[in-house]
Amino acid sequence: MKAFGFSDMSKYNRLSVLNLIKNHGQISRAELVKLTKLTSPSISRIINDLMEEGLVTEIGIGESNGGRKPILLEFNAGARTVIGLDIRPERIEGIACDLGSFSFERKHVEYSEDLSVAEKLDIAGNMAQELFAIAAQKAPVIGLGVAVPGVVDSTSGVVRYSAPMGWRNVHVSEFLADVCKVPVIVDNVTRCVAIGEKWFGSAKEKSDFIYLYVGEGIGAGIIANGQLYHGSRYSAAEIGHTTIEFAGKECRCGNRGCLEVYTSSHALREELQARLGTTIKTKQEVWALLQEDKPEVWEAVKKVLSYLGAGLANVVNTFNPETVIIGGC
Repeated sequence: MKAFGFSDMSKYNRLSVLNLIKNHGQISRAELVKLTKLTSPSISRIINDLMEEGLVTEIGIGESNGGRKPILLEFNAGARTVIGLDIRPERIEGIACDLGSFSFERKHVEYSEDLSVAEKLDIAGNMAQELFAIAAQKAPVIGLGVAVPGVVDSTSGVVRYSAPMGWRNVHVSEFLADVCKVPVIVDNVTRCVAIGEKWFGSAKEKSDFIYLYVGEGIGAGIIANGQLYHGSRYSAAEIGHTTIEFAGKECRCGNRGCLEVYTSSHALREELQARLGTTIKTKQEVWALLQEDKPEVWEAVKKVLSYLGAGLANVVNTFNPETVIIGGC
């Protein structure tokens, strides 16, 4: 393991100061000294560097607490841009935005789930290039973030295993970095959403919470002590593959009785088909049935939700979070 040196400390201090300015909206140098415990010369040096790079600006004079009126600082979100891709089995969503999450371009491409890994990566690469060209006209592009369902080694940017995508050991980061020539971070989609909830959503003030994704699959992102939790092999919070029925239905992961088999949108479709004696192929058809006041429909919903409730209770009893956020599609 690499030793933590002076250069790392300097980067840490710089990021701490930048995050404080971003999160406070407006703040003075004196307040930064108090919050960071750094010396005034250190804060001044960091602020000067950030201002030279255009990441921080002086916006005016603040209120005095008895001494000289302070000069207020503000984070300049438009100084850099970033790109994001959300890769799913049948589609890719793309976005370009500034550092304040203001999006100025979105793209959407649908394709067959049967496309090869190379074909899907080519589509992702083309979309990333298009977004890069647009974003670079506004401000320098500093990185690309990619969300993929499955077990993702976020350190190397390799999708180790994704049942929904049918991928094993796919080097997503390496491919897209070669295309865009910027740093690329790849992570599991539910963990990406958990980060979004922490930075911009309903969990801004929470240090310990779980984001539970319910859709074609079941997954979770865990924020513990304010940090994203990955686990030793990047597969933490794969709660969709915890056992809820011993020797139950076979799951696409190869095990039996997984929570996902009983609570995903696919499980709801199967339950509705069995009770109604009809074939249901799309989410739109499911939604249409949910608008009808049929006992069979609501019995199917209750059964799926009962399994989801049991799985959620296991998660809460295991991690004891402040909050659980449920989302999905």
